Amino acid sequence: MKRHIRIIGDVHGWISSKSRLRGRTYKNLLAKANYSVQLGDLTIDDYTTRLEHVDPERHKVVLGNHENYDAPPVHSLGDYGTHSFPLANGDEFTFFYVRGAFSIDKARRQTFGTFETGKSWWEEEELTWEQGYAAIEAFKEAKPRTVFTHTCPMELRHRLARDHRFLVPEQLGPPCRTEALLQSCFEAHQPELWVFAHWHMNWAYRKDRTLFMCLDELSYLDFDENGHLLTPRPQ
Repeated sequence: MKRHIRIIGDVHGWISSKSRLRGRTYKNLLAKANYSVQLGDLTIDDYTTRLEHVDPERHKVVLGNHENYDAPPVHSLGDYGTHSFPLANGDEFTFFYVRGAFSIDKARRQTFGTFETGKSWWEEEELTWEQGYAAIEAFKEAKPRTVFTHTCPMELRHRLARDHRFLVPEQLGPPCRTEALLQSCFEAHQPELWVFAHWHMNWAYRKDRTLFMCLDELSYLDFDENGHLLTPRPQ
């Protein structure tokens, strides 16, 4: 049976060829859902060819830090804002999203040319400070119940490192402006659910009234036709 809405973690190019992680692919995961949101680091390949036959009206992407920002996919939701999917009961499933994060491996990536000639890092991976301030104001106005982002608010960084099998605080890299702006959002309003990816781990943590969930590479969460969470933990 198809799930109504599926939220998918990092893909890193495993779009149609089977991933080393549980043999999953992005296209196989979204084929089992009426609607989906992929939480960034989809691929830096040519989106037009690789996302052929993926309906951009039903399957959306919150761009991450490993994306081809010279030619983003039509599936991209944009920098920040709200989006909705229809529900069976006539209501809408509405969420707030913010794209981007900082690449801690930036120094090893190519910053020039095109993808075909080796470019693998784009300055646009994070919102500017001006865009970030505008995103905070939009978040305050929206007061969302559900939030989907690529990375997380800054205060979660060290707890994530503590709970990650292969990560220690020294490997976190410097705090980034995306995490700073998400922290400002969280301090202004606490949603019921906040789902993010980027950290390559399945993880759940409640902070006050907000349930945070992190999705590992090609992990997912499902919602039913009335917007209720079907998977209490990342799958």
